[in-house]
Amino acid sequence: MERLDLGSVEFVAYSRDGLAVRGLYWYPLSYCDETGCGTYLLKYGRACRTPIHRHGGLEEFFVLEGKLFDEPSGVCFEKGDYGRFEKGTHHFTWTGDGCVVLVISGGHNTVLAGL
Repeated sequence: MERLDLGSVEFVAYSRDGLAVRGLYWYPLSYCDETGCGTYLLKYGRACRTPIHRHGGLEEFFVLEGKLFDEPSGVCFEKGDYGRFEKGTHHFTWTGDGCVVLVISGGHNTVLAGL
């Protein structure tokens, strides 16, 4: 059994799929670099935005703190919200004030366009 207190997590610069995004940090929980599958925490800093990317597998997430915006859908995910992106979905996400998200990934992402 393992227990993790969100307040004690030491996030590091996001490096999944070789992508570095200013203001984006992560904490892998059960993530496999080889398959791109697993669970991790994402922490978006203020005014952080991901590049447009395509999902190589199903991705599910819960917003634990703050608000996360999805484009081009225009959906705002708030604390407690669940989201799901099917394999092949392409989009980008951003936040104004920062947020923390629990992600369950089903595969690698492909960057389609920069910031």
